Amino acid sequence: MNEDFELIFWTWYATDEHRPLVDACHGLKALDFLESPSSVQCKTLNCCPACDVEDLMSRVERFLHNVRIGSPILEKRLMEVLDQCNQLPESALTYDDFLMFTDPAWESVRAAAATALQLAGWSNLRNHVDEFLGQRVR
Repeated sequence: MNEDFELIFWTWYATDEHRPLVDACHGLKALDFLESPSSVQCKTLNCCPACDVEDLMSRVERFLHNVRIGSPILEKRLMEVLDQCNQLPESALTYDDFLMFTDPAWESVRAAAATALQLAGWSNLRNHVDEFLGQRVR
């Protein structure tokens, strides 16, 4: 199933369709963070972890809503990631606590993000996403 999205990704790349490619790359990077273990998440964000999570969720939303993904299964999994994030209790989204990611409620978000990444072909796209975003920054 991930071949469908990967083919679309490379079609955007080949035809210089930058907007969907950028939204997809940022969405995939956000999913990669959301899938990471709490030990990584706790050390990675800036001064307001809950604010950063809101930004990550908006990147996943843009990926879902602004990009022709071409895979209903992947779209469903992206919706599941957002649903799991929206269902997090207050204790898992505190504005000044980097340890919020150790809350057990985050495990459902990690699982949903991992499934979405697998369906998107993240293992094949990861290095290309970093390369593309690096080129876009310059």
